This record gives sequence, C-alpha cells and structure tokens, in this order.
Amino acid sequence: MSVLVVSNGLYWQARFKDSLGNTRRISLGAKAKLSERDARSRAFEIHAEHVRNPASMDRRANPTIREWEQFYFANRPELAYGTQLLFTQTFGKLVAYFKNTRINDIKPVHAQAWRTWLSTTPTLRTKPKDGLTLPPISDQSVCRHVRDAKAIWAFAVKLQFADSNPFAVLRGTPAKVEHDWQDVTREDLVRLLEACPSPAWRNLFALCRLAGLRLGEALRARYEDIDQGERTLRVLPKIEGGVRRETTKQRARTVPICPDLWEMIGNGGSGAIAPVPTSNLHRNATAIVAKAGLPVYEKPFHTLRKNLETEWADQHPPMTVCKWLGHSPQVAAEHYVRASKRSVAAVTGGVDPLAEAHKRIADLEAKLALASQPA
Repeated sequence: MSVLVVSNGLYWQARFKDSLGNTRRISLGAKAKLSERDARSRAFEIHAEHVRNPASMDRRANPTIREWEQFYFANRPELAYGTQLLFTQTFGKLVAYFKNTRINDIKPVHAQAWRTWLSTTPTLRTKPKDGLTLPPISDQSVCRHVRDAKAIWAFAVKLQFADSNPFAVLRGTPAKVEHDWQDVTREDLVRLLEACPSPAWRNLFALCRLAGLRLGEALRARYEDIDQGERTLRVLPKIEGGVRRETTKQRARTVPICPDLWEMIGNGGSGAIAPVPTSNLHRNATAIVAKAGLPVYEKPFHTLRKNLETEWADQHPPMTVCKWLGHSPQVAAEHYVRASKRSVAAVTGGVDPLAEAHKRIADLEAKLALASQPA
C-alpha cells in the first residue's frame, strides 16, 4: 500500500509521497481513541482517494521555488535545451530574491518588488575585479525574466499547485525597438560567397540567406535531406540523447530551394551540406564579412535569415512564409519583417532594388564567363 501507517508518539500518522516526491504526513488520530487496525483502515481510504483522484495527494501542497524547479523541468520535456537554460537563469533570480519561499505564498506585491529588484540591483561579477560591479541588467532582460516567471507560475496554476499567478500583472514587454538589421542584398551575398575560403562556408552563408535556415539548422543540413524531384530541403530538429525530438523552437519543416541555391547544392552528394568547423565560428564569419567589403554587422547568419523573410514577405502569402521559416506570424511581425526597399520603390516609383540586384549579378556573371573564355 502506498499510504503507510506510522507511529508519532501518542498519534497515528498516514505517510505517503506526493507528486513532487516529497514525503507527506496526515494525522489519523490519537492512539488512545484509535486502534492500529482502524488507523490502517483510514490509511486505505486515503490511498483509495489518491487512486480515484491523483490530485488529492497534493492538497495543501505548497512547494518551495527550488522544489518547483525540479518538478517543472521533470514535467516539461518538450522545452528546447536553450529554453531550459533561460528558465534556469530565471529560477536563479527567483531564488536569489525569494530564498526558500513557497510558491503559493508569493503575491502580486512581492512579484512587483522582485521586478524592481531586478531592474535596480547591480550585477555582480562572477570573479570581481578591483571591486567593480556591472550596472543592472537591461530592460529587455528584466522583461524576459518576467515572461519566464509568468510561464513558470502558469504551469503551477494549471496543476493547482498555486491559486493564482502573481506575475501576471507585471509588464513583460520591453520598449519597442525599431527593426534595425543590416541589409544584405543578393549582390552583397555574391560578394560574401566570393570571400568565403571554401565551398562549405559558401553553402553555409547561402543556406541562411537563400533558404532562411537558422545557423544550427544550416550546420545540420545534409544532402540526404534534399528532395531532388520537388527541389525542397527537409529541415529536421537536432538529435538529443540519441533521439530526434521536436521542441517549442525546433519543428520539422520543408523549405523550397530557389534556383541560385539549387545551382550550389542541387547536384547531390552525401553528408553535411556545410561542414564548417564550429570553433570560433562567429569570429571567422565576421572576418569573411569584412573581407567582402561589407559593413560588419551583428549576428552574421541570423541577419541573413531576416533579410530573406523580408524579401519573401513581398512575394508570397504570410502564412506560407512562416511555414517555410518555422515560426508564427506574431514572431514574424515582431522580429523579422519590416518595410522593404522594394515595397517603398513600388509606391514611390523608384528603382526596384531586387530587380536591380539581379541585373547586376547577371552582368557580373556574364563578365566572369567572358573572362574565362580562351583568347
């Protein structure tokens, strides 16, 4: 029987483990008024109630933040590894402020005080240098921790470990930041590819700019994932623990291969399409951008993905583009799509930059072909 009867001095107790793995005890009555046989009978009734209604074993359960962290990650296997790391950081911020407070004892006023503490407390260095400290974390980071805390408590409310979500009233959206990423045109891409030291590097830049793959997806892409007949590329989640599983940010999808990209990777092969060494990847990519004569910009690969989505948004239905890129229309609107120069040119009657870029690329290819001919 999962509910045991134990002696506690002058009283009988029922002992069992709740869904968090914590040992729970319920008093059954005084030994002077209750025989051991009667105590076992009452313990059996408690066990039967747990079988009928598993939530009953958690009545009055109020885990600490640390206990809830263990339960949360054990019961959210669908979270991507990166998301788990971010949530772990938020749990650390919660424990640093609330210590061993139980989750149902935290009220909205306490949650607001925690947010204020996040935005005003200097950040301590892991290894202090000359007694210096860093300024408080940015508003974007504060809002990210708030959003994570909301999700953490929403799960507790859903499973009835918390009566309400005290973080729901907090602002979790940072001040609006204007989309300000670097324009990398098709002509710029040609310069990038010419500056690459190997075909693997060329394929990596091309997969991000012409297929919209995330960096990790581009590194995992294999020739075996190409459908030669349909001219599409199957983008698959990464393998963790020997299993390829979909997460909140990694779902299988199919991406069309445009003619320029097909010319580079469509001839077939085996293994990774872009087998680039991952050590010093960002530094080496930045060096290639500089060698190509382009302004060095942040996030050298993710910026290419953003440029493609803005380009595709002018040419294809929004839902189709989101399916190809692997995110929701809300994410696209907030972080990826902006008014393109091509859209502005269509209204003002100016030169279409995409058409102009294609013309320049064609002229460049013609010159290269002419130069390669024997005299």
